[in-house]
Amino acid sequence: MGKRIIALLAGWLLPLSAMPQVADIFYYEIEPGKAVEAYELLNEAAKIADETDMTLALHFQRYGPGGDGVVIWAEFYEDAFHREKVRYKGEAWEQYFNDKWYPQTALRPIDSYSMALIDEPESGVFVVDQYSFAPRPNLETEAISAMKETQKMFEDAGFKVDLWMQDEGSLGHLEFVALSTTWEERAANLKRLSEDPRIGSLRTLWFDSQELAEPVSQRTFYNIKLAN
Repeated sequence: MGKRIIALLAGWLLPLSAMPQVADIFYYEIEPGKAVEAYELLNEAAKIADETDMTLALHFQRYGPGGDGVVIWAEFYEDAFHREKVRYKGEAWEQYFNDKWYPQTALRPIDSYSMALIDEPESGVFVVDQYSFAPRPNLETEAISAMKETQKMFEDAGFKVDLWMQDEGSLGHLEFVALSTTWEERAANLKRLSEDPRIGSLRTLWFDSQELAEPVSQRTFYNIKLAN
């Protein structure tokens, strides 16, 4: 934990151009019988974000805690200062929240946290496989290093990969995020990954020995634009 605090404090001492990309993540559960209303709410939010230069990715979950009744609302910013500059700015957002979001009964909040990017960001509309791990005490640096080695294996199989560290609102978990542009591409990527001779050592490290980190959750979700 000490290493993590020092790393986060050091981030505030860096020049603006060197600060990491950040993301705010919100999980919602779709209330029974409200799927259509939920989709309409999210679709309108996506349109407003496009019009106001705010990077917003909205997803439906297929697998993971809560099953397919979960929505993931993800906001991405160049850094913490950019977040304060562009987040929900303008009359369109104000009208959306007052007229649509606050009165809505389709989505119930279940979790939220912020994240800081560890590597270079990937942009696009994706099917997402998200693996969350809790690093062992005093082994955070080693766990991140091992994730970067795992990243190479996933990229060799065809995935794009983002590595994140959860920040405010969380317990400092690490997130390994594997990205595919379609479900078909994901299936092909997974097949290549399963055929990689290194896959056994990967499973041993992250799921059997749990030497560096403990698995917390695994989710698969997809951008709502892929549902259109």
